[in-house]
Parts: sequence; structure tokens; C-alpha cells
Amino acid sequence: MSFQKVFILSSIALLAISVAWVVRELNPPWLRYQEAYHDWLRAAAPETTPASLQAQRFSGLQQVGVQALRRLDRCTTCHPGVADPRAKEAPPMFRFRPVHAQHPMEKFGCTLCHRGQGRATEVPEAHGEAPFWDEPLLRGVYLQAACGQCHREPLPTQAPLLEEGRQLFEVYGCRNCHRLDGRGRQVGPDLAGVGSKAPEDLMWGDDTGPRTLPIWLLRHFKDPRTFQPNSPMTDFRLNDAQATALTIYMLSLTKLEMPRALLPSRSRPAPQPEEGA
Repeated sequence: MSFQKVFILSSIALLAISVAWVVRELNPPWLRYQEAYHDWLRAAAPETTPASLQAQRFSGLQQVGVQALRRLDRCTTCHPGVADPRAKEAPPMFRFRPVHAQHPMEKFGCTLCHRGQGRATEVPEAHGEAPFWDEPLLRGVYLQAACGQCHREPLPTQAPLLEEGRQLFEVYGCRNCHRLDGRGRQVGPDLAGVGSKAPEDLMWGDDTGPRTLPIWLLRHFKDPRTFQPNSPMTDFRLNDAQATALTIYMLSLTKLEMPRALLPSRSRPAPQPEEGA
């Protein structure tokens, strides 16, 4: 094939790729989600008009900046109804979450509790299911772990499994081997920040299955020698519910330093005396 033909074919291929890229950028996947929400909202609330949707910022790329946490979340681009009281009966991905009444989006954002990659606008990346991203979404009952990042007081109604995990930690005497919050022995690893561990920093042995922190913790609690045959960890013969509760508690122990202003009053540390006072 002559150089001229190669050049022409290459140019055509480049043009086709460029056109496809432009078309995709003008019609991003998140736009379909917004259109679906708009269709539902118009049917559920007939007084809603395109102009009112635009005024309420339900169109276009959305983002919530939380300066106190140095976070920028674009989750509401695909989930525009989560803070909209009209969406109480909307499909699950758009449904209003009453928790936002006590945790306003502009103050806490989304990824503080749900994790994931807030700046992303593609589903796998936004859900944290991407290489080298260590904070995938907390799903199902594991979402209760997020409460423990701020709330040190008991939450038996809002996060029952988190509370059960906290209690099991004390009942089984985990501090006899592990240090946490400055208390306990250092026989095993210090558990401060264990909920922020990266999966690649854990021992997986010959396991070839999915590698996430919740999976490792759950299986480790069920059988401490699953990944490390010589592990000195005591096998407490936990059932699935107990192992899940302890996993949720461990996931709540992150390295995140919460600004004092965002902590509930009962969980705020006592003010330290000024130096020299």
C-alpha cells in the first residue's frame, strides 16, 4: 500500500474518532439520567417547567464544593433528586434522602459518607471502581460505617450494625492485642485509620477474587487464617452477622480529620487550653 493511501486512511480514521469524541462529549451518559429525572418530575409534579428546572440547577454538570473538607463532588449530576423533597417517591437513583435535612449537601457533600470519586462523571470512576482509587462506594449495610466518622455517641436506631460492631469490639477484648484511640496493647496492628487502608497494602495470599477492604475485613473476621496461615489472630468463631458488624466498625475508623464545626456537639473534642494558660 502506498504512503498516500496510508495517509488518506489514517486521516479518515482520525476524523471518525474526532467526530465520535465530539458527539459523545455533547451527549454524555449523565445527560440521559438527568432527562429521565426531568421526565419523572414533570409527571409527578406537573407545575414543574423547563425554566424552573434550570433555575433549580437540575440541568447540566452539577457540583458541590465543601471547602471545610476540601472536596468537590459531582454526584448530583447523575443523582439530581437526592436533596429534592419532591422526589420522595422517585426511582431509587433519584430518590430524596431525608438524611439531607440534618446533613445538608452544601455542608457535607456526598463522598464524605458514600465515598467514591467525587470529581468523576463516568459511572465506574464515580463509584470508585477504578484502578488506584482506594475509596469505592460504601453499599448496603456498609454505609452505616460512615456515621462513625463523626458520631462517637451511640446510634442504635440510625446505625444498629455500627453499634453492634463497637460493642463486639469491647466484648471480645480486642484491645488486649490492638491499640485504638490511645488505649490497648500493641501485640497486633494499631487500628487507628484501618478504615482507610488500601487493598493493595493488605495480605491476600493466593486469593484471586475481588480485592476490596470490606471483603478482606469480613473474611478475616470469619477466619483470620484465610489470607495469612500463620496469623496470630484469635478465631472467635464469629457468625456472618457478627463479622459484618465488626467490619462496619472497622470501616468507620478512617484517617479523615473532621473539622470541629462539622462534628455533632456530643462528639466534639473538648477544647484544649491555650499554651501557657
